[in-house]
Amino acid sequence: MQVEIWKLAVAVAAGVAVGLVFFGGLWMTVRRLSDARRPHLWALVSFAARTVVAVAGIGLMAWLGGWQTLAACMVGFIATRIVTARIWGPGGAEPKGGAATEPPAQEGSEA
Repeated sequence: MQVEIWKLAVAVAAGVAVGLVFFGGLWMTVRRLSDARRPHLWALVSFAARTVVAVAGIGLMAWLGGWQTLAACMVGFIATRIVTARIWGPGGAEPKGGAATEPPAQEGSEA
């Protein structure tokens, strides 16, 4: 069974899109947990919604194109996970103020 390159490219793009929804939703959930009235419920609903979207998107790629498009979709999904972890992970986007974000003082440079 021959798979065209454009199908694999579409599958990778679909994996990236599903990954952005999944990991973007995770990032938003984590940021809002401290302000939520019921953080456990917020986390559970977010997890369920993100999982449904991910399984549906990846499953659709597998159903439409077989194992090759499934593999390409997973490559896009995992690549998105790596990129988002570097951008939004520890030390990534929007650091909170405080001593942890300030550069360490050099010895002998006290005012």
